[in-house]
Amino acid sequence: MKKQFVLLSFMAVVLLTGCNIDGDSNYTPAIQFLAYPYTQHGDTLNIKTSDESGVYLLDSIQVGDTVFFQLGLNAYTNNLVSFRLTKTVDSAGDFLFPPVASLDSVFSHTNSDYGQGKFVFLSGFNAVYFPFHFAAKSATNDEILQFSLVSDAQFDDVYGSNVTTFKLKTPIKPAAVVEE
Repeated sequence: MKKQFVLLSFMAVVLLTGCNIDGDSNYTPAIQFLAYPYTQHGDTLNIKTSDESGVYLLDSIQVGDTVFFQLGLNAYTNNLVSFRLTKTVDSAGDFLFPPVASLDSVFSHTNSDYGQGKFVFLSGFNAVYFPFHFAAKSATNDEILQFSLVSDAQFDDVYGSNVTTFKLKTPIKPAAVVEE
């Protein structure tokens, strides 16, 4: 009986030394669409997977369309560090972000460059709602919106990443001509 107790105690010690008693957990951050993007006319745009890894296809839009996006940026138990939102064709459209006062309540004004799509979080945020608009200005088949989110997760000896990225490709068609 004493042998079994010692053996059981030894096994418990071995198992518990593998536990993370500090309670730290690391997760790869996530960028989530909280709703399908939609245009100023209320048209919902679908998002599909593509043959390329990390590239998704958004339904085509027209010059003059403004697309509304609602993102959830989530680091789970970790803290958000930075978020980047860029476009590949500068002349194809413009990002329209919330008012600067709203952005400054979540992001560091001195370290961020809102006009360039660079957002550096103030400390202590692990999840944020991020709405924005994209206004299409010129026709192109090559417009790609690039999203990147960084957290403070540490993956030293295990598989994982503190960065998540993806691309959203959308063709922008010429504005429809209305004949009278």
